[in-house]
Amino acid sequence: MKRHEVKGKGSDLTDKKLQHNRGKKKMITRAIVKSLLEIAERKGDVRFTKSLWNAYHCLDRIITGDDRMFTPYYCRSRVCTVCAGNRKAELINRYFPEIIKWKAPHFVTLTVRSVPAKLLDKWINEGMIRGFNRIIAKYRKRKQRGKSPMLMGIRTLECNFNPKKGTYNPHFHVIVENDETAQILIDEWLNLWRSNKRLYASRKGQDMRPIKDLQQDLIEVIKYGTKIFTQPDPDKTKRVKGSERIYAKALYNILSAMKGRHLFEHFGFTPPPLSVQKNEPITLSASQDWKYDQGRLDWANKETDEVLTDFTPSPKLVEMCSEIDSDLE
Repeated sequence: MKRHEVKGKGSDLTDKKLQHNRGKKKMITRAIVKSLLEIAERKGDVRFTKSLWNAYHCLDRIITGDDRMFTPYYCRSRVCTVCAGNRKAELINRYFPEIIKWKAPHFVTLTVRSVPAKLLDKWINEGMIRGFNRIIAKYRKRKQRGKSPMLMGIRTLECNFNPKKGTYNPHFHVIVENDETAQILIDEWLNLWRSNKRLYASRKGQDMRPIKDLQQDLIEVIKYGTKIFTQPDPDKTKRVKGSERIYAKALYNILSAMKGRHLFEHFGFTPPPLSVQKNEPITLSASQDWKYDQGRLDWANKETDEVLTDFTPSPKLVEMCSEIDSDLE
């Protein structure tokens, strides 16, 4: 056994479910990244290519000792399912204690008309984000004049792909403090998108409801920003479990449109600061070094040839990761 210096608390090495989940996320991330790399390199997208390689090698190495599992490197990329999960946990821990104080929180969905890939960037950046910020700024000024309440909540930007129609549905999920704020947001959103020539956002596409399970709805808001797995026919009322597919070009278009944007934001209040723990390095007296082996879909110890998690993907997961659609967009 070697001695390794690590930082942080690590995770429970005896938790098999956690280990298998790590293996699953690593497998999915590498499959997605491989397809996205082909697209990015073909388009000459150097910056995104570099980010994708970082995601590809995220969690390549794991060090174990004292029944704990330590990861020396996290990429923090949006396309990395491991880092997306870590980021979600951080945000939940930060915002849950604040939002739980709200007496009547509501969940709001704000959408616009679905668009083809060529219009996605414009609709997200020049339309949706700019429009939402205009609403918040308007009510901030009205609050200062004593004419309206402050709009307070958290918001995430998401986008789904419809492979049947070849269109994209960018939308906001928002948690606000009460029904009054929810109704104001929907009314202002619809006013913002009305035009004499056409309707860009319909009342039917918007939604508001009281929150019954705050933690579950907070998880719904604080998530990846786009669905990795997509139903081949999203218009069907009933979802068919196991029929999901990965559409690489569509995912690339969504990630490109969201590049440089904060997918998650708060407004109208100041959340508690992120707790930054200064983890002093510790030396594990008896530790092992594991490197990810793509052939085995697991982390292997070169000295002993053992594998770490014994993760075995389901046949359906193997199929979804090996049959990624690289044409539809």
